[in-house]
Amino acid sequence: MSEELTPQTSETEIPVGGDVQAETSAAEAQKSYSENEVQDLLKALKSEREARKQNEKSLKESKSQLAQLEGIDPETYARLQAESAKRAELEAELAGKVGAIEKSYADQLSAAKTEQEAAAVQVHELQKKYAFERAFSSAGGRGGEFTDLAYTKLQAEFKLMDDGTVAVVDKAGAFVVDDKGKRVDPAEHLKQYKGHQLLGYTFQAERGAGSGLVPHPGTSLANGADMHSLSTSELFGQAFGRKVV
Repeated sequence: MSEELTPQTSETEIPVGGDVQAETSAAEAQKSYSENEVQDLLKALKSEREARKQNEKSLKESKSQLAQLEGIDPETYARLQAESAKRAELEAELAGKVGAIEKSYADQLSAAKTEQEAAAVQVHELQKKYAFERAFSSAGGRGGEFTDLAYTKLQAEFKLMDDGTVAVVDKAGAFVVDDKGKRVDPAEHLKQYKGHQLLGYTFQAERGAGSGLVPHPGTSLANGADMHSLSTSELFGQAFGRKVV
């Protein structure tokens, strides 16, 4: 009897259809991440682990603090809390007082500085006027109110120097010099105002040939009145045609 041969079948199943497509997609998915993306994923994973460790550490510290508080009496804890709050209140009050004192001191310092600056300006003005009076007197100027009048009109033409004298300056503040380049003498500069229609009366009368003041028409000055014997108010009255009682 002849043996019948039966076809042998392989135990390995050949994937067909959808199975082949699924395995292909999985293989492509494995190859879809670049090297940089993998590194980023690893960094993110590392950061997540570090954050978890930190959270675990904080949790342990909190548990430790709670364990320490378990042995404290509630009344004692409340008293300590009240004392801490009171201390914070006192510190805030003290800080406020210190701030007020500092502000008051700053205000006083600023006021004192302002007063000092004003006093310095006043002293400078007095020194300048005193130096002007000496130069004006040397030029033959009359004292008192006449000097005050001359200073009011001419003070801008003079500058106080460090040695206590005045120097003649122009409108720009530059020193006025003569033909030889020397500074003009203040007294000589003032003498030019002897012929001035108003400031001429602030100088003393010069006796001699050709001396005298220029009379003002329409007033008693034109009648040869002795203007050097008049006061400032009388001088102004005569200069502007007003009768002084």
